Amino acid sequence: MSAKVLVVGSINVDLTIKVAHLPAPGETIHGSEPQFLPGGKGGNQAVSVAASGAEVIIIGAVGEDDHGAAALASLKQQNVDTQGVDVKNSATGTAFIFIESSGENLIVVTGGANSLVTPQDVETKIKVLGGENPVVLCQMELPLESVERAAQVAEEVDGRFILNLAPAAKISDYLLGQCNPLIVNETEATFLTGQRIASIEDALKSVQELAGLTRSAVITLGADGAVWSEGQSAQHKPSEKVQVVDTTGAGDAFVGALAAAFSQGLDLARAVAAGLTAGAKTVQHFGAQPPKSQVG
Repeated sequence: MSAKVLVVGSINVDLTIKVAHLPAPGETIHGSEPQFLPGGKGGNQAVSVAASGAEVIIIGAVGEDDHGAAALASLKQQNVDTQGVDVKNSATGTAFIFIESSGENLIVVTGGANSLVTPQDVETKIKVLGGENPVVLCQMELPLESVERAAQVAEEVDGRFILNLAPAAKISDYLLGQCNPLIVNETEATFLTGQRIASIEDALKSVQELAGLTRSAVITLGADGAVWSEGQSAQHKPSEKVQVVDTTGAGDAFVGALAAAFSQGLDLARAVAAGLTAGAKTVQHFGAQPPKSQVG
């Protein structure tokens, strides 16, 4: 029987604008008509878990506004269980996203209701909703103390704790030690190790270093795939070559599919492969979450 995946994370609305190129400091440019799309690392990753066929409950918060109601409706339509989401007296979190013609992006996020998710909220919901041996997945768009409590409670209920350290932040040795795996991109890996990644060989060295601080570690490399280590050795798998439309949410798709694979009993290598497949699919459509027409 598969374990539940509990995504403890942010729920946002993405205000998305297409531009010919990303603006330089001080530069004013023209963009397309804005689109409001569902987002947030927590929401995106929960949708990816559901798309991978696993049972997923999201734990988080939205505001008392139209964006919050729309976000919850969208998550439910994507087969995500939202009973762990509170409605707070605040605005729903918002991400401002600019996407250039190559598919690269620039993102600024405001926390809104996400910043009001408390450690007690997290503890209660994991214990009530998690069932046996849950997979608990966090990112860094909720308060740090709430992420730390999620790790503690995951250990208490014999669950597996996964942390996507995005955006990068300084965390305790305890929290690092609970990660199984820690998932970072090249920039976040450099933040932790101080070592720039300029090649696959650099990435293999960095992921092995990170695995020495955690239970296991993964570094995503965009078009170059991912590397991973459980401490003994490091491995690399390239990504499928596809036509890129929008890179927004590719990392979240990877993380969600990886978590789903763990809930279904797969090992780290096969979980990484599942993540890469999901990430490659995501960059082929506009927006962080798949169009509703693609949802089964």
